Amino acid sequence: MTSPTAAPKLLDHLERFLGRICDIESGETSEGHRGYDLVEYRLEDRGVASVITNGLRFQDITTLQPQELVCTLYEDQRHIARYFTDAMARLTLKHQRGLEYGFHFDNRRPLVEGTEICGLLAHPSPLFGEEFDLVWNEAGAIAMQIITLIPLTDPEIEFVEAEGPERMWEVFQLHRVDVLDVKRESAV
Repeated sequence: MTSPTAAPKLLDHLERFLGRICDIESGETSEGHRGYDLVEYRLEDRGVASVITNGLRFQDITTLQPQELVCTLYEDQRHIARYFTDAMARLTLKHQRGLEYGFHFDNRRPLVEGTEICGLLAHPSPLFGEEFDLVWNEAGAIAMQIITLIPLTDPEIEFVEAEGPERMWEVFQLHRVDVLDVKRESAV
């Protein structure tokens, strides 16, 4: 991937891919600042909502690049995207370690009642492509990485552990699995 000569401003970058901002949940809590805001974007023509952290990149965590986390699901599941993004950001801060592609979180039981989703996979965005995943600065260097959180069922987590995340994506593509829907059945 080649870096562009001029970097887009972060807000322009996010709006280009994620749509318009429709809600911002401040990081301010009764216990102080949690370290990031949660910003919800919507692409109404696609019927999806994305919730991304804003501020995680400034926290004292070990990462290859400053990073923010995002989860994109169908619009009627935006509260679940918010929950997934917030939960993984909290774990990231707790362990003071950022996520890398291929990392998976396994809860061993459903994260959301009425679904088979038991975990999350850190992955490049399947919806927006590689241009979305990296934000470049004016000097042409990577300024920030955006890690997409993909919901996984328990059998999918076991498959990732045995075969790796790239093989999981092959299965998703082969079976045309809709990873934007937490109500879906397992692909394996």
